[in-house]
Amino acid sequence: MYNKKEIRIYNVNQDQYKARAIENEETKTPQIQFYASVFNQKSKLLPRLNVMSNKIERFNEIILPGSFTNIINERQDVIVNYQHQDSLLLGRIASNTLSLNQDDYGLLATVNVNTEDREAMNVYARVKRGDLYESSFAFGYIEEEKDYTEERDEDGNILITVRNFPNVYDVAIVTRGAYANTKIDFRNLNDEEIEEKVKEITINSKKSNDDIYRNKTTVLKLKYNLK
Repeated sequence: MYNKKEIRIYNVNQDQYKARAIENEETKTPQIQFYASVFNQKSKLLPRLNVMSNKIERFNEIILPGSFTNIINERQDVIVNYQHQDSLLLGRIASNTLSLNQDDYGLLATVNVNTEDREAMNVYARVKRGDLYESSFAFGYIEEEKDYTEERDEDGNILITVRNFPNVYDVAIVTRGAYANTKIDFRNLNDEEIEEKVKEITINSKKSNDDIYRNKTTVLKLKYNLK
């Protein structure tokens, strides 16, 4: 069960699927278009905390076509931003400045860029020049069996197959295919060092189990370059 906010970020190597700056043919409005998620592609091994054993385990993930159908049909007020920062808002479903569609490749996001917003136009200019082209989305609670299945693959690794996302917080343009604010030195930590780092964060403080969980997963996010 995924019961915390999760982020998936994609390194896009094929030019035709990278974020691109375009222009609406009718209104001439500048737009940014990108795939926030991809279908039928196995992720690299991702870390998670097993709350039963309190141990770190790793899994691969595959997102099936149609996984965002409910999000689209319900017109959930998904927002689009830069680096998953709400202060760098680019558009949203509720204001009809963001559209989400699914095709064979993945979840395609198209945002109308506000030409009166300097920060938005800065992002547009970086995408147009090719400096920004990677993408991401953040989602919340999903339930095993109802929304995803979990099994062992031929290599013995945990394989999670997602077929439905009940909610998506945001889709985003990101600088690198890693978690926002990733620090390189954290990626070299082994599992024992992660446990020590969590102890440093929580020592001499009264923390709830949820706080400790968040601290541990924060260090995991800093360690791993997730896809």
